[in-house]
Amino acid sequence: MWRARCYSYSIWFKLVVIAAVILGFAQLVSANPMLLTPPHCDDTGCASTKPTDFIIKLPWDDSTTHTIIQGYGSGLHQGVCRTSAANDHHALDFDLTTGNSVRAVADGQVVYAGWATGGWSSYGQIVIIDHQNGYQSLYAHLNSLSVSDNQWVQQKQKIGEAGGTGGWTPHLHFSLYHNASIMDPGGPYGGCATVPEYFRGIQDYENLAQGMDLRSEDSGSDCPQSGGVILYKHANYDCGGEGEGSGYVLRSNTGWQNVPGSFNDQASSLRVPSGWSVRLYEHSDRGGASVCRNSDDPDFAGDSYDGGGGLNDSISSFEVFDNPDCGSGPPP
Repeated sequence: MWRARCYSYSIWFKLVVIAAVILGFAQLVSANPMLLTPPHCDDTGCASTKPTDFIIKLPWDDSTTHTIIQGYGSGLHQGVCRTSAANDHHALDFDLTTGNSVRAVADGQVVYAGWATGGWSSYGQIVIIDHQNGYQSLYAHLNSLSVSDNQWVQQKQKIGEAGGTGGWTPHLHFSLYHNASIMDPGGPYGGCATVPEYFRGIQDYENLAQGMDLRSEDSGSDCPQSGGVILYKHANYDCGGEGEGSGYVLRSNTGWQNVPGSFNDQASSLRVPSGWSVRLYEHSDRGGASVCRNSDDPDFAGDSYDGGGGLNDSISSFEVFDNPDCGSGPPP
């Protein structure tokens, strides 16, 4: 059955690419970049795809560039949906050196911090974070730890320092899982490998492969003023000193998403790139009242949805268009 599903997925993917070429919609792929990296399948199933509203940031200091030294499916990056082993097909190795800070890719609770043992001993010292949305992240070969079991951490909080524990040349091994369990003592098993894209840095990184350089957001860029459609927590394009997901939400490609839970009913101002538009929705999943906007708005106070209802501090989802009238046709 799984083989049949994977075969069907492969056929579907090829047809989408062929259609894009024939129709001349070159931007179909850029608007849906996950099509370029279809989840890997094997006899156990197909890898999971990260939801677009689950924003993960590069796991190191701001204003820093690191290189992917092992990509998807390389070396020991194996396993998709095995039930009794780690599923690391979509793991990444980064060229961090001993002592470099390792940081959480998103908010969550530390479910294990310590030495991986048994079948997982080659991971060395690890931290595993449960992001409370069905996804877990692993950081391996750490030289030292800055967190402990059950501790709540925030996105970009330091959780340890890179190293080569487990008998490896120093580097950071990172993996994202969906519905994995934590084996006592110390290691992930079950669930499914997850494609960690987009990865938010100075841009939305995708189609990750060995040799790619990825740069984290520059210091002081927690409240961006360009780069896509941006909703802000406060009026006058102000994040209130908070980062992405709590102080602002940015989307740099077309499509729709729910805002993160910490930003629900919080938006008070908006930036829209020239020639683009966004439809703002009162409820999640594009539900409830809505209104289309195609220009910056420094203050939602006094604004309303089509048909009534105050806009300020009430937005739960939104959809971005690359045309000025919230249309859904092909790009010009």
